[in-house]
Amino acid sequence: MPAAIPAWRHSIIFQKIVPATGAAILLLLGPATAQAQACNNKLLSGDYSYQVVGQDGTETPFRPFVSERLVTFDGKGYLSGKGYRVLAGSGAASSVTGTYSVQPGCSIRLSITALGADGSVSDKDESFGVVTESGRRVHGVVFGSLVPGTNRFEFDKDSQLGDAHGRVLPESRSGALNFLISLVVGILVGALYALLRVHSPAPPLVALVGLLGIVIGEQGVSFFLRHH
Repeated sequence: MPAAIPAWRHSIIFQKIVPATGAAILLLLGPATAQAQACNNKLLSGDYSYQVVGQDGTETPFRPFVSERLVTFDGKGYLSGKGYRVLAGSGAASSVTGTYSVQPGCSIRLSITALGADGSVSDKDESFGVVTESGRRVHGVVFGSLVPGTNRFEFDKDSQLGDAHGRVLPESRSGALNFLISLVVGILVGALYALLRVHSPAPPLVALVGLLGIVIGEQGVSFFLRHH
């Protein structure tokens, strides 16, 4: 005699809601995964902190310098930004414009021109590096008027960035997408609660344990993505 099919498999939750929720999650995550794997100029888009550290000059004694800027990539091969440069203990406002080209394999070449406060060209350098963490970080070496082999740069999208008024700019998805993802995940969790016969809203202690699991899962996945 064939085994009886559990009643929950005939429920609308199992037959319709769970498959629909899974499909929605795949649709949401699919484009993001494909974009993360594509090494092209579109991989870099939005605001990044931009730091260059090294030595300047063509002969000794070389002059130490550091620059910090907020730069915007347009996803099409162009960048621009503003900030400050400190050279041999003297600081001044500095802006940059330039181009970039992300190659297959996620190596990158940049041509960047630095401008002084009066608009005059202070530096024009070529940089070579690699794009990592699905486009959230770029790092490498700088050539040009700088001392070869001693100068390094880094673009970092995960840093806390500020606008011209000193306000922090959050790095996040659009609000509408966040609401949609939250709704879809909530539907899936509700379906699992029903299948596992857990009352929803859950009792306070059960709800707190569930919230702890959400935090552990989110932090665990974030840690894994940052280190792989």
